[in-house]
Amino acid sequence: MWSDTDPQTEHLRAQASIGLPAFLGAVLLAASLWGIRWATYARPPLPEAIEALKSDEDVQVTDEPWLTFTPRHGTPNTAFVFYPGGRVDPRA
Repeated sequence: MWSDTDPQTEHLRAQASIGLPAFLGAVLLAASLWGIRWATYARPPLPEAIEALKSDEDVQVTDEPWLTFTPRHGTPNTAFVFYPGGRVDPRA
């Protein structure tokens, strides 16, 4: 039976008192890095979306200062404002 003053028991307690906080710190660091990566990653546009951003004979596409689609024939009297969701590239 081990006593509370046994050197081996004291050594195990010292290792446990260092190991658990180090493990929890590593888990917290990994979770924080994953969360930052998740929050800052924007989904890239699909090839179909990139192709749709090209002007043609019916529509003129501009991207400065923001993305606009303007008909080449006639004067538009209405507009549609699309605000992309979070973590999505506006071109998508």
